Amino acid sequence: MVECIVLDGWHKGHHLVLPDTYPRISLLKPETITIDDCCDGEPAGIDKDLRKDYLLAFVAVDKKIALYTTDGTSKAITQRDWVTPANRNWLEQPLYVSIHDPNKSVVDHHSTLA
Repeated sequence: MVECIVLDGWHKGHHLVLPDTYPRISLLKPETITIDDCCDGEPAGIDKDLRKDYLLAFVAVDKKIALYTTDGTSKAITQRDWVTPANRNWLEQPLYVSIHDPNKSVVDHHSTLA
């Protein structure tokens, strides 16, 4: 099994476990509608492409980790916006995660308001 990470694009940060590495992976996505808030919520654009393709950028020497990018190059690894904000120290940046993800959510039930 290979741990695969998508570094950029619509699925940036997605983690998949695949039986092997592949030159290209295609991931599903919902139809995306961009709304213009200045014009009564009129649609400004619709992305009807329900899948996005990612190309293999590189594989670890032990072949247990593979990284995928939109163009198949490793330049996304140097664009650190997926790791830290460009203008702040990561220790100062709050992280927001979905409360519906029990593996990532951190909820202090004593501090929440009823």
